[in-house]
Amino acid sequence: AVGIDIITATTSNGLSNTVNLTVNNSAQIVKTVSIETGASSITANGSTTTLRAKVLDTNGLPISSTAVAFTTTLGTLSAASATTDASGFASVTLTSGAKTGTAAVTATASGFSANGSVSFVAGVAIAPTVNASPSTVNPNGTTTITAHVTDTNANVLVGQSVSFSVTTNVSGGSLVTTTAITNANGDAVVTY
Repeated sequence: AVGIDIITATTSNGLSNTVNLTVNNSAQIVKTVSIETGASSITANGSTTTLRAKVLDTNGLPISSTAVAFTTTLGTLSAASATTDASGFASVTLTSGAKTGTAAVTATASGFSANGSVSFVAGVAIAPTVNASPSTVNPNGTTTITAHVTDTNANVLVGQSVSFSVTTNVSGGSLVTTTAITNANGDAVVTY
């Protein structure tokens, strides 16, 4: 039979509470939730991508009009929840912040969850900061030249090729190599 059943839970000291359970022949019961990200990575500069959850019932059919809650560990969402459409999809927009990292995203409906991720990556390089250590040497002396490469939000760029040259050379000195690749700290290093 269909209708509303009342379930009561009672503790050993006699305190109780109830919950109503609706029994309905046409009820759509969530079985799975999946999540898709519009992009696996976006630039950490306010860029956006779509998060789309799909909710299916016990027969593998889409469920409409179901609330899906979305969360992220990095960036911001256009909404904390969205309602599924006739195809079982609910969507929100994820906007990156200024810092790089990985956003762990989750979609939850009726106790079922799915997880995904979107990487926030550094943008285009700005002019590097260049330092010599030491900054004064004797003739035929050596020094380490470091170029620190970041984007406009101070995110380091890893794996970037940097070219070095001696543009004014009154001492006749030279660089041991003229190119270097930035390391995990965004530094490209050569020896003079």
